[in-house]
Amino acid sequence: RNYLLKSIQLEPVNPFSYSLLGEIDLNKGDTTSAINYYYRAIQVDKNFFPAYMQLATVNLVQNSPLTPRYLENALSINNKSNDAYYMLGVYYQQNGQFRKAVENYAKLYELNPEYVLASYNTGYIYLAELNVFDTAIIWFDRAVAIDSNYYDAIYNRSYSYELLGNTAKADSGYRYLLKIKPDYELAKQRLKR
Repeated sequence: RNYLLKSIQLEPVNPFSYSLLGEIDLNKGDTTSAINYYYRAIQVDKNFFPAYMQLATVNLVQNSPLTPRYLENALSINNKSNDAYYMLGVYYQQNGQFRKAVENYAKLYELNPEYVLASYNTGYIYLAELNVFDTAIIWFDRAVAIDSNYYDAIYNRSYSYELLGNTAKADSGYRYLLKIKPDYELAKQRLKR
């Protein structure tokens, strides 16, 4: 910490030093000081992408309405940031803005089809929030194609089939899941229905 403070005295326009001081304070639990250092990094360099992402992360944890603003600023600097699109999706999903969440997960999927959480979260929204089960299956299929051991995706795909009335596919999925994850209790319960 002392070295960073000295580096700021020598080079007060270095946003990295402010950003690192913010990380140190955040790790110590001093969120207010961390935020102030991130702001200072942006004052020094308004295009300093890491500071916007750090501010967005702190605000996302607090579910602050400022979160999208920081992420949109970050995306204006780097419109190919997987993490920024993912965090926007999470923010909107947590706040019941499911269409916006899906839009951001879709942008992420376009950038990086292997980002499994984009597929899984989209499937989950279609299953649990929008009740569009056939679309949920498509997204869970994508998640399982990326990670064949994504147990929750396998379960939710099976559950989506069940909700569509296709108990044969649902039961097949539950049995497959129990073959690779024998202690998955929800699948056991669904087969007992």
